Amino acid sequence: MAGHGISLKGSYRGCEVVFLFLLGLWSASQLVSVLGFLPGMAFVVLHHSKNVLGVIVVVWSLLVILLQLPQRNVIQFDKSIFIIALLFPFFVTLTNIVRLEISLKEVLLYWFWVAGVYLAFPAMLQGEHIRRQAIKVLFWTNILVLFVGIFLGVLKGQYYVFGHGDRMVFSFMHPNYYANSWQIVFAMAFYFALTAKRNLWKIGAFVLLVGSIVFMLLAGSRNTLVASIILIVCYMLFNKRWSFLSKFTAIFLTVSMMLLAFLFINPSAGKIDQITTGRLSIWRMTLEANLNRASGLDYLLGCGKYQVKGFLDDPGKTYSSQELTRNHVDNAYLDIFLQNGLIGFLSFFIPLVIIIRRTRLNAASATDDHAARQARIALGCWVGILVQMTTASVIPSFGNVINIFILVFMAPMALKIKPVQPALVEEAASRLSPEGSIGR
Repeated sequence: MAGHGISLKGSYRGCEVVFLFLLGLWSASQLVSVLGFLPGMAFVVLHHSKNVLGVIVVVWSLLVILLQLPQRNVIQFDKSIFIIALLFPFFVTLTNIVRLEISLKEVLLYWFWVAGVYLAFPAMLQGEHIRRQAIKVLFWTNILVLFVGIFLGVLKGQYYVFGHGDRMVFSFMHPNYYANSWQIVFAMAFYFALTAKRNLWKIGAFVLLVGSIVFMLLAGSRNTLVASIILIVCYMLFNKRWSFLSKFTAIFLTVSMMLLAFLFINPSAGKIDQITTGRLSIWRMTLEANLNRASGLDYLLGCGKYQVKGFLDDPGKTYSSQELTRNHVDNAYLDIFLQNGLIGFLSFFIPLVIIIRRTRLNAASATDDHAARQARIALGCWVGILVQMTTASVIPSFGNVINIFILVFMAPMALKIKPVQPALVEEAASRLSPEGSIGR
């Protein structure tokens, strides 16, 4: 029996290694797929492989969980939330069948995304060790690909990509993918800065924080910058060590900077539309073209696939000829509502709000161990992503690194955090520090 137990433990360790390897491939493929020096065929293969790798990672996680059910006493995940969350992909599948416009890729994406966020990753990463390793894999794959791409861009003298104006992205072909990677590097660097014990590692994390902001500024990515600021503010609000005066000062300075920026741009509908690269006009045209002629049933069930005529497919790009039809609106809320109606909208966001609320409870915990700190960062990231969704369809997706960050870093923080004895807090933080984990 002892030998059998050792064998099971060894096989589970092997499953974890395969999981981390697949996670690393999936994470790296997000940026590699938009690396400008790759041949055209590689772009095509990598573009589709991102979704395939995401499905493989989720399926592997589910298989590992199933194999471990007889050996593990408790696998934490909320069955009720998972069942509620399944209503969204079920609804999308049903309405696709009724409309006779089944999009297999879209339907599978929703099923696997829900399974990953609400079941596979929270259960797979509930252990401290495997969760720490997964965060390290996500961190290092993004850092390495980013630095390689920047190095190649400097070496070749390529700083801008044709069609995206003065957005400095070096050898990467898509500013948003590039900036999103810096966004999650910023969040993880902030996390390591809070858990590192040695001053040298704290300095390194601080350098990455500043560098991330600089590269996001050079890339001209406003929504990633706003999300990063929101992360810091939310962490301050839920940090028990900060006094009320400190929190009030942080909020006051943030609001003051936002007001100054608002006054500086001399706001008007036209000016805001220009700053948001025509998004206000796109949203107005979308609502006029679809909802004005929609029936009551369309409001409930959605319009399915839709098109907006009269606007460029990507307003951030420069085209040699006008492309006056687009099938997305750069607004996740409007996009989900138009496609799936009020029922689909609520079935998607209600379980999301529930896990954000549970993350908030963990973030407000009186404990200050690494799990509580991670929960505070995760809550800030959730708020930032919800704001980002007003100008970009960030979630759900398997082709965007932010969704991998949600699965690895944020989704497990909705689980109930067990209180840590004060004597063990220091030891736990030390084990999670970069000198004890990142470089190991």
